[in-house]
Amino acid sequence: MDSSVTVLSALGRRSTSDPTLLADCAQATVDAMTAVGAQRLIVVSMALLFPDLGMLASLLRRFVFATVLHDSEQMESVIATSRLDWTIARPPRLTNGGRAPYRVRRDGLREGGRSISRASLAEFLVDEAERREHTGAVVGVSR
Repeated sequence: MDSSVTVLSALGRRSTSDPTLLADCAQATVDAMTAVGAQRLIVVSMALLFPDLGMLASLLRRFVFATVLHDSEQMESVIATSRLDWTIARPPRLTNGGRAPYRVRRDGLREGGRSISRASLAEFLVDEAERREHTGAVVGVSR
């Protein structure tokens, strides 16, 4: 495989029946990419992993999304410790709205960044694949 190929992963969970789904898929992706010589990986994770989102986010992390957050943390760990050129995008709440300008911030969400449309997130993923502006970084992507 051409090492200029970029793999985009936007996996999500529909249930908690497999508590290691995301981490297992990340490991399989890293292994497959390494085997064929692909280097660039961009993954969608969750903004709730940012520690400074306030009391509501803290309650959601602890009581509602604990299983999926743990799996997402493990997924990110697999990716961040790989030898790939990776970017982890952590969007907040996804909406079905149209494409609108997005904003990116390393290691956090911008002030007031509470949502992003799926179309805008997709635009960021393609832009990041082409420009490679955030290699080796975890970024918050929001409106």
